[in-house]
Amino acid sequence: MDYYCFYDYVIMPEKIIGKGQFGIVVECYHKFKYKDIQLCAKIVPNNTNIDESMMKEIQILKKIKQIKNPHLIIVYDIFEAQNKFFIIMERCQGGELKNIIEEKKKMNQKLKAIQILDFVYQFIDGYQILYDNKIMHRDIKPQNIFVDQNLQYKIGDLGAGRILEDVKAKGDYTKIGSPIYSSPQILSLQPFSSQTDIYSFGMVIYHLTYLEFPFRPVMQELQRFILGLQKQRYTLNNLPIPCEGTQREKDEIQLLIENMLVHDENQRISWEQLFERIRKEVVYEQFRSKYVDEQMTNTRIDLEKKYQNKLIKEAKQREEATKLYQHQANSSIKLNSLIPQSNQERKRSPLSQFLRLQYCKAIIIDNALVTFQGLILKAQFQIPILEYFLLLSSIQGYYCNLLKNIDAIHQGDYNKISEHIKEQKDIEHQNLQALREFQQFKTEDDVRIAEYCQQLYAQLSDGWTKVASQTISKINEQKIRFQTLCEMRDLLLNQQNFVNYYKYWEFIRKFYNSYLQKRILELMFQELSLMEDQLLLFLVYMQELYLMEEKYKQLEFFKENKIMIIPKQTYTRDEAIKYLEGKRNEFLQQQQQQFNQNSYY
Repeated sequence: MDYYCFYDYVIMPEKIIGKGQFGIVVECYHKFKYKDIQLCAKIVPNNTNIDESMMKEIQILKKIKQIKNPHLIIVYDIFEAQNKFFIIMERCQGGELKNIIEEKKKMNQKLKAIQILDFVYQFIDGYQILYDNKIMHRDIKPQNIFVDQNLQYKIGDLGAGRILEDVKAKGDYTKIGSPIYSSPQILSLQPFSSQTDIYSFGMVIYHLTYLEFPFRPVMQELQRFILGLQKQRYTLNNLPIPCEGTQREKDEIQLLIENMLVHDENQRISWEQLFERIRKEVVYEQFRSKYVDEQMTNTRIDLEKKYQNKLIKEAKQREEATKLYQHQANSSIKLNSLIPQSNQERKRSPLSQFLRLQYCKAIIIDNALVTFQGLILKAQFQIPILEYFLLLSSIQGYYCNLLKNIDAIHQGDYNKISEHIKEQKDIEHQNLQALREFQQFKTEDDVRIAEYCQQLYAQLSDGWTKVASQTISKINEQKIRFQTLCEMRDLLLNQQNFVNYYKYWEFIRKFYNSYLQKRILELMFQELSLMEDQLLLFLVYMQELYLMEEKYKQLEFFKENKIMIIPKQTYTRDEAIKYLEGKRNEFLQQQQQQFNQNSYY
């Protein structure tokens, strides 16, 4: 293939700029935007071998993509297509720092001390963004540091990175990185913290200064060097800085190398000391004035202010979207709990049973939305803005499609039945027959349910349309386009013409697993008796919603069921606590069974 074209990006896989462990970097451009910006595309096959690493890189890019810093590679877009990940980023015309080192070595020219300190300043300024966002790079080397035409250095390739709970705490993280630049802790499979990046950074500074390593680049010599570090602190006393520059500049380079290439990471200079150093030391003064604008916009105070403003804006958006449903919840139309019909009525039409089951689902969804709305308005349940809209629109889509399906059954219009039912071509004749019988044997309850649902949908549809529109906007705002988000957007774009409540329920399951499951489990293991009623009920109804279609999928509407199943639709506080305690015990039993199975291996 000569090129790919996705989202107006023209990507040319045959024009390779570079190759990495997991993929290639190629030329690309946008048809309409970024006319004055050189772009490139990283293409990574989406397979199980690289999926976890790719997910980590995307998670990191998503976390820092809103922060503008000239010393981090700018990422413009991320999406998934044709079973590949595409990361669209700025292209640095100067290539990699590795190219500068190789060129200088070939010409037998050393960099000036001021050039090395310029690089040091820029790298530390860029790394502070990673550090403040609790990100450890783990693969710092000249191949992952890029240079533009203005000699601005940019940290890139975060595929080996990791988001930490505490950047200072040691952890038994995956050992990754290039051996020559890797810290002793990584090489000896010991726990390490973000201080591992200090060692790698020190090795890069050494390489930039001397255009060689402090050992021959073979594993045996590397091991001997590491062993020497363990026995004695490394110094440059017998190896003067070979660069042109002032003594103060040379002393600074020596101080950095000697305090970074230290075996014990607790004895290395820390990132906080480096951040303070470039802001205060006289030797960096000219760079502070050169990069003053970038520095000011990337102070911790500024970042915190931006973050707080973002939280306030998102809270307002959540509140406005929630109020769209609050108006409906306060409607005069109330869904009443259903009592099982008599045996005589039950025999009249299998669809009467199915209709009652659908009605019970509607009550449970309604209760879930009401409790969800209450928690959001009281700020008792925090959820990121994108995840909030995805969850809200999928629940409302499930609700509205269920109501439309009930109306289609009542009207006897098979063409408007939910798509997942019409897809069952092998039993289409039975379904049509059941629909015709239902029109002849409708009960008063059937008519009452249908009329309730018609009125409810009339009130719900406007709010759902607005929430769906806001969700589409939120998905479009994302620099990362995953297949699931694209599928959700396509479903919402066709909401008026497409009825498939099962599809929306599947999205509820996906978003629940991605965003809510861990949080809900944590809440379930807290002291339930101390929780407010609304939170208890929300936990119950979300569990019921999650299991809904799986729990009752055997009750297809064309079948005669001897036993009428009416799901429990409302809960008291005591019933909710008992329900959640039961779920908690089920989870513990599953964990114990899994432990017992694993203990045999």
